Amino acid sequence: GEHVVHYAGKAARLLPDEGQAAADHFPGRRQLVDGDAFSQILSNLLSNVEKYAGPGASCHITGQAAGGTLTLTVADDGPGVPPAAREKIFRPFGRAREGTREGVSGTGLGLSISRDLAARMGGTLELLPSAKGAAFRLVIPTAGKETAAC
Repeated sequence: GEHVVHYAGKAARLLPDEGQAAADHFPGRRQLVDGDAFSQILSNLLSNVEKYAGPGASCHITGQAAGGTLTLTVADDGPGVPPAAREKIFRPFGRAREGTREGVSGTGLGLSISRDLAARMGGTLELLPSAKGAAFRLVIPTAGKETAAC
């Protein structure tokens, strides 16, 4: 659990006085997006890795800023999402499997809320095709919101 939070902290730093999230690992500039929404989406994605990828699974967070968009991918090497559940997991109360593992909590709202938050920012959240594990890509427009990196 802590290693996931550690990497999330490196991927996004909150600027509380502006209510914006600054993605610091994008060379030469800082991309500003809705900090609360970005933080909630990232938190939901990382929470799902922790809940569903299984013990010993790895999580990889990658980002890119180009063409007026910020793209963030959160991928794990767990069991992944069954093909029949690819859209179901984005619906309220939708889960990939009918039961959940012992000790897994949650309401099944995280991905639905996250996709809605992405859409409100003019972006998208999707589950990417993956040979192993689950990989989610968040794309958010940032045109006109760049500032020089500190």
